[in-house]
Amino acid sequence: MGLISDKYGYLTFGTASEYNHDLIGPNLKGLHPMIYDELLFKPPNKTALSAWEDPSYHKLKSWNPLSSWGLFKYQLKIIFGNSLIFLLMITLFSALSIPILLISLVYLIRSSNNFKYRLILFYSLITILIYSMGFFPINFERRYIIIDFVLLFLLGGYLCTMSNLNKAFAIILIISFIIMPFASLYSGFNGNKDLYDLSQTLKNDYHVHGNIASTGGYIGWEDSHFISFYLNCQYYSGISENNVEKLKKELKNNDINYYLAWNKKGTDSINLPFKEIITGSKRVENGTEYLKVYYVS
Repeated sequence: MGLISDKYGYLTFGTASEYNHDLIGPNLKGLHPMIYDELLFKPPNKTALSAWEDPSYHKLKSWNPLSSWGLFKYQLKIIFGNSLIFLLMITLFSALSIPILLISLVYLIRSSNNFKYRLILFYSLITILIYSMGFFPINFERRYIIIDFVLLFLLGGYLCTMSNLNKAFAIILIISFIIMPFASLYSGFNGNKDLYDLSQTLKNDYHVHGNIASTGGYIGWEDSHFISFYLNCQYYSGISENNVEKLKKELKNNDINYYLAWNKKGTDSINLPFKEIITGSKRVENGTEYLKVYYVS
């Protein structure tokens, strides 16, 4: 806490909660300006891959749900929506998640159960409830509730012990909780290999280095981010190529060395006043996107 407070100049445990609350507000509605505003963002230090290393340096417009009835209703809508997302996420992780919660609640209410068992169930349920609800008012993501998955698995095992269920139920419980993690690992195997191969081509054949910018939007931002990482370059986010004069000025002011221009299939790309280092048959096709790589300076 001392180190992070010294970094930001005020006492704090972190900046993520306030930042994510501003991001989900009525001004942005979850659309981060670093991705969708098509503006260049300088990385916060010389070793940072991009401004995404610490997005809190780029202030978002704050909002207070208690400042008006309309904003209060907007906040309640977010909380309700995130609670449904939470239930969906734990169900996708294991189909037994919600049954485990319901059975635990039934055992807790039944007065005939051992007080020690009921106390453990109470602490488990209240921990899951309080921990999870802390994320409901902000921009909600699955990685926030990994702890809940672990607690639900342990709670399921505890219910098996309480009920003296045979080993078959324990095996079913274990399988239900490992299917999704293993499926995610399998689907992510060699993920972004095409972008890695592309980055090696750009590095070895075209000697791409330095500062990189790209066209805006999620595809341009995400893929260019990965390419910059594999190249060990700094990525300055995306900027539109529609206004060529503005583009030239922004690239020059930020000392951009290479510009990655992504265009959808079937659309005509704008001819930019830079040297295109990948041309003709060497132009890269990535899914539904075409990529041109320009040398700027």
